[in-house]
Amino acid sequence: MLKVEKLVVRYGAVMAVRELSLEVGQGELVALLGPNGAGKSSTINALTGLVTPASGRIVLDGKDISHVRTEDRIRAGLTSTPEGRHIFANLSVGENLRLGA
Repeated sequence: MLKVEKLVVRYGAVMAVRELSLEVGQGELVALLGPNGAGKSSTINALTGLVTPASGRIVLDGKDISHVRTEDRIRAGLTSTPEGRHIFANLSVGENLRLGA
């Protein structure tokens, strides 16, 4: 369903993600774990199109979406729900999650 090949994310001279490769199959649940600065958010932001990877490939349902616009990735179902300070406090957890859909 989702395949990431040698993803690299840079912020200027700082390499936030270094050649990450992973595959997530249909129905699988995956967690990205690591300390602050490990590249978790940068990985998610690259997958959803919020940042442009320096290199690598992102494939969703067999289609290379590495250069697809953010809004088209969202339409394809690839979204994220931010933590804590970036949610709508007046909405329920379910409502916040549905916003990505």
